[in-house]
Amino acid sequence: STGRGMWLWNNDDYGLSILTKGSVTIRNQYFLQAENNHGAIGIYIDNSNGPTSATVYLQRVNAVNHDNGYGIVVFAAGPVTADTITGNNNDGSGMDVTSFFGTITVRGSNYFNDNGNDGLSLQGDGNISISGVEAKGNQWNGINASSGIGNITLTNVKAQYNALNGVRLESYGHFYLTNVS
Repeated sequence: STGRGMWLWNNDDYGLSILTKGSVTIRNQYFLQAENNHGAIGIYIDNSNGPTSATVYLQRVNAVNHDNGYGIVVFAAGPVTADTITGNNNDGSGMDVTSFFGTITVRGSNYFNDNGNDGLSLQGDGNISISGVEAKGNQWNGINASSGIGNITLTNVKAQYNALNGVRLESYGHFYLTNVS
């Protein structure tokens, strides 16, 4: 599945819901905008019943102002890459990703501010890499990342003014932090 140039506004449930056993790519030079949806989630992607080679790739995606839910939620069997994401002003988390068997990478220029739960929440068993993230003013953690056995790397991250922790990390692997404030 590939999506480009979508504006998903004022829906009573999901802005966009994708259930598949295949890979999902949402790439947009002009943004995918899910805004002011009043239901559970702005953008929901679930390929967790697919093979571990099934990927999720998000690029230049906005999910903001969801007054009863999360900005972006991903349940993936394999690797997830998020590049230049904005998840601000949601009642739930800005972005919540679970990868059961793959790595999780967040890169580019990412903003997860003023959400009702975590700004950015990542769970998996593989390595997690987070770079270029601002997470400010969230009601829970700015960034909450947990990996069963993988390493967690943070580079160029600002996590400030959150109600709980700026950054909360949990793993049996190693932690690598560079330019984190």
